[in-house]
Amino acid sequence: MAKHELVLRIFVAFTSELEEEKTAVETCVQELNLLVGRDLGRRLEVITWRNAVAPGIGTDPQAVINEQVADGYDIFIGLLWKRFGTPTPRAGSGTEEEFERAYERHQRDPTSIRVMFYFKRGSVDLDEIDPVQFAAVNTFRSKLGPKGVLFWEFT
Repeated sequence: MAKHELVLRIFVAFTSELEEEKTAVETCVQELNLLVGRDLGRRLEVITWRNAVAPGIGTDPQAVINEQVADGYDIFIGLLWKRFGTPTPRAGSGTEEEFERAYERHQRDPTSIRVMFYFKRGSVDLDEIDPVQFAAVNTFRSKLGPKGVLFWEFT
């Protein structure tokens, strides 16, 4: 017998140093789908630029990601730690640009998207820190509160 389910797509924006944490999000989503998704008629699906974007041509690589991902998700999760990422022509990093697109969408229609941002806290070898990247993360974080964004930290 056919069964209808509601699919909620989660876009995870992250820097490469947080690959393990992105995988943890995927694992959590898989477990939720198995444990309660079927009973609730809901399924969560994680998308990232790596699994939802095909090679293509645009004005720049982030423009290709923006075009293909578009507004095709219901929940935005941003993750940052020590690195801010690679600048784009429109933002300080791809992660920042992806957040700004989700934020602007929320500003236009708050019911269209849920936006969540998380910053990793943990001990770090000082030799691993790029001061420019780390400063960019902190500058970005300081701009969130004035925009009305409540973010959380995790270890």
